[in-house]
Amino acid sequence: MMRHYKYECGIPQRFECPYCKHHLRQRSHVWTHIRTIHPKRDLYCIDIATDTILYYQEHRTDYHKDHLPVVPTSANFPIL
Repeated sequence: MMRHYKYECGIPQRFECPYCKHHLRQRSHVWTHIRTIHPKRDLYCIDIATDTILYYQEHRTDYHKDHLPVVPTSANFPIL
């Protein structure tokens, strides 16, 4: 709900589809729009507020495998 109040409530739609100029409030909605209405097109959008082009970046699924937290065990700590 805080995201809605901070970024969406009463604020003009911020993101634009580069193919049909359709305006949306969230970047993720632009990706969904492009995938369904303009399939096989590049995923990018225009941020109207800053007049910049934003490209879709896939989440790295292998990132967390290399950066797992170290869980403390009795082997890691000397017994006092």
